[in-house]
Amino acid sequence: MSQHNSKMLNNVPEIYIEDPSCLLEGLFQEELIAEYDIFYRRVLSHTLAEGTDKLTPLVLAIYEETEEYLFSDDDEPNVLLDRARLYFEWVEEYETCALVRDLINRNNSLAEM
Repeated sequence: MSQHNSKMLNNVPEIYIEDPSCLLEGLFQEELIAEYDIFYRRVLSHTLAEGTDKLTPLVLAIYEETEEYLFSDDDEPNVLLDRARLYFEWVEEYETCALVRDLINRNNSLAEM
């Protein structure tokens, strides 16, 4: 691993979660709010950052004696953004919801070109 990649992985936040699939399902549990917050804010910052290395993991999910880096899906960017929108709606951050909707609309416009 190059020194750049090693440094990049050192900056990836860790989340402790029983089942990482809940991040994609949009089913939220109050006791995991800190983990969701880290994950969905990373999705948002990753989407907003121009020139972000798509090989940069969003988070390191730690569950059941397993560690797994989670990445964004460049083929379906709106799937994670839509889950992020649901999360920010759940925590009543409506300005952030609007930003996420704008990003989804931007992605849809780019896909139509």
